[in-house]
Amino acid sequence: MADDSADAEPVEQTEADETAEADDETTADEKEPADDVPAVSRRRRLVATPTALGAVLLVALVALTGWLGYEFSQVKQDQQRREMFVDTARQAALNLTSVDWEHAEDDIQRVLDTSTGAFYDDFDKRSKSFLEVVKQIKSKSVGTVTASGLKSYSPDEAKVLVSATIRSTNAGVPEQKPQVWRMVLTVQDIDGKAKVSNVEFIQ
Repeated sequence: MADDSADAEPVEQTEADETAEADDETTADEKEPADDVPAVSRRRRLVATPTALGAVLLVALVALTGWLGYEFSQVKQDQQRREMFVDTARQAALNLTSVDWEHAEDDIQRVLDTSTGAFYDDFDKRSKSFLEVVKQIKSKSVGTVTASGLKSYSPDEAKVLVSATIRSTNAGVPEQKPQVWRMVLTVQDIDGKAKVSNVEFIQ
C-alpha cells in the first residue's frame, strides 16, 4: 500500500499565520531603534562635556585676567607713591640747601610751599631772622643731592634719607669747603599732595 503522506501536497500557509509573522517582524523593527538610544545619549554627553569644560575654563581665564590686572594696577600705584615721596624729599632738600641772598624771599617761600605741620610752623617762625642774616652776609649756597632712598614707607607717609653736598659763599669768606648734609625727611600725603612734615639732621 502506497504511503499517502509522501504524496501529500504542501500545507498552504493560512492568513492567520501570515498575520502573526508580520506582527513579529513589526515588533522586531520597532525594537531596533531602542538599541540606538544609549549611543545617541552618549554622543550628546560627549559633545556637551567639552563645551561645558570650555565655558568653565573661559570664566576662570577671565577671572584670572581681571585679578592680575587689579594686582598690576595696585603695584603700579604703590610704586608711583613711593617715587612721589622720594622726589618730594629730594626737592625739599634742594630747597633747604639752595638759598641766594639776591632772591632769598622766593627761596624761603619754596621751602614753605613743600612743607606742612610742625616743620612748616617752625620754619615760618624762623624765616624772618634767617632772611635778615642771609641778606646781611650776602650768602649764597647751592645744594646737590647725591643720594636718596626710602627708610620707611606706608601709603600715607614715608621717611626718606637724603644726602646732599652744599657749596656756599658769602661776603666774608668767598670760597668755603663743601659741606655734606644727611637728613631724614618725613613726607606725608596731604590731600593728594606730598609735603614735608619733619626734617632730622643726622651725622
